[in-house]
Amino acid sequence: FVYLAKTIWKRKLLVVKLTGIAAVAGFIISIMIPNQYTASITFVQEIAYPEVRLNDEKLLAISALAEVAGVDIKELKKARITPQAYSYIFSSIPFRQELLQTRLNFGQRDSAITLRDYYTKPGLAHSITDISGRTMKILNGGGRSQNGQTIDPKLPLLTLEEIELNNILGKQVTLQILDDEYITICCTLPEAYASAQLTRSAAELLQKYVTGFQTAKACTNLQYIHERHDEAKRSLLKIQEELTAFQVSKKQTKLPDLKSSPEKLSADGRIAENARLELAWKLEQSKIALNEQTPVFRTINPVTVPNGKIYPNRTKTTAFFSFFGFVLAMVLILGRGFIEETKEKWKR
Repeated sequence: FVYLAKTIWKRKLLVVKLTGIAAVAGFIISIMIPNQYTASITFVQEIAYPEVRLNDEKLLAISALAEVAGVDIKELKKARITPQAYSYIFSSIPFRQELLQTRLNFGQRDSAITLRDYYTKPGLAHSITDISGRTMKILNGGGRSQNGQTIDPKLPLLTLEEIELNNILGKQVTLQILDDEYITICCTLPEAYASAQLTRSAAELLQKYVTGFQTAKACTNLQYIHERHDEAKRSLLKIQEELTAFQVSKKQTKLPDLKSSPEKLSADGRIAENARLELAWKLEQSKIALNEQTPVFRTINPVTVPNGKIYPNRTKTTAFFSFFGFVLAMVLILGRGFIEETKEKWKR
């Protein structure tokens, strides 16, 4: 140990030089790497009907009362999208493509620009740096056709630029699900305000997609019943107009042999009125079902503009490079001593 300490002391200038050079290099690198700010939001989807046993007497009683109002609790449970499915929606191409159209305020720009334009337009951002500090170039170009063939609009072909943007967006916008209930979205961008804007937009867009998927069946049913109700209403109005016109015509012409026509029209009117009332009741049921299936999101931790950057940490970066320089100096000193000692033994 004493010999090792003496050897290091003799080469202390080399240790100081390498450690100092590494520290300066680390500090310069930390300055060159763009700052990264992360904003986050946490929310939860409220459950109107929690999981309970189907053979429970209370559930049966509640189900009976709900059916009177036109609400099927079992169907509501089937329609609910669990938080585990959020990650599939979040990583889908349509979701990311729409998220790229989010308008954000970067730097001193008074007018907002889309995230896609910020990444691809010349003069706005020539390259993108992710949270690891790796510079990622945007690949420009790429057509919508392949080998001269026309691409089916229902089967879109992503360009190289779109693929790269989706990959970058997957790194800079992340989704975490805690305890299978709490959803946290984090967005990392070179500017604090823009990261907060993107976080809020991502949360609102995800809630919009979840709501659309969860209420798709209820919306279809509501639209169908609404159309049938309008048809029944038009049919009833037509019968009423014919009956009114017939009664006016009868008073003017005084034809007794036309007595059966108003009876038939009245019967048709009662049937049409009953049909309209039945559809009106089903229409209200559909509205109630749609309202029940519409998810309600409660924000636990709202998004705020981050106060400090998460990357790069100049202190840690400088300390890491300094330690690396110190270790390199130790390796050179000890390695040189080992090589010299080996040569002397070999000569002997």
